[in-house]
Amino acid sequence: MSAITASTRRGGAVASRVPGEAGLWVFLLLDLLFFASIFGTFMVERSNEPEVFDASRANLEIAWGAANTVILLTSSLAMAFAVRCVHNGALVQGRRFVAAAAGLGVWFLLNKGLEWGAEIRAGHVPTENKFFLMYFTSAGIHLLHVFIGLSVLAYLYAAITRDLRRGKGASPVLQRNTEAGGVYWHLVDMLWVVLFALLYLTV
Repeated sequence: MSAITASTRRGGAVASRVPGEAGLWVFLLLDLLFFASIFGTFMVERSNEPEVFDASRANLEIAWGAANTVILLTSSLAMAFAVRCVHNGALVQGRRFVAAAAGLGVWFLLNKGLEWGAEIRAGHVPTENKFFLMYFTSAGIHLLHVFIGLSVLAYLYAAITRDLRRGKGASPVLQRNTEAGGVYWHLVDMLWVVLFALLYLTV
């Protein structure tokens, strides 16, 4: 199974389907619309004050953003492997990949905390100008998504452990939940990639 599409075997043929539940996709669509409004607001404000935004952006350390991008992309890859393992019944390996994805997510949080600490010590706070207001607000909302995602990964780790102890392979519920958790974690990753480009690279 890939990170985005799943397949089921029916009568010897493989039928593709969208992973997760319909309600999850409604939530993700609404979340994407919410972030789209943030991205749009950022671009409008930047067009109004390009000099302020460019000068403020120059104070950010691209290395922090790039490192966090690599961390989340790697975490997303680990989660894709976890979903594949669970669907193949390899629960031990699946649990390890979930743990790896979560560990990288925690690393992202630590890096972001260090970066914010450095910015604040340098005097860059949300009240400085509209760029830093947007920077802390958008990154902060994304951090909330990371926290939620880590809670989901913790649940999946516990659920995989329960099915391992049961000794009957991955239950259909675990497979669906792992798919849903994977989709959400990929969303967190994708949103950060956009934020990285918008906050650190837009000129």
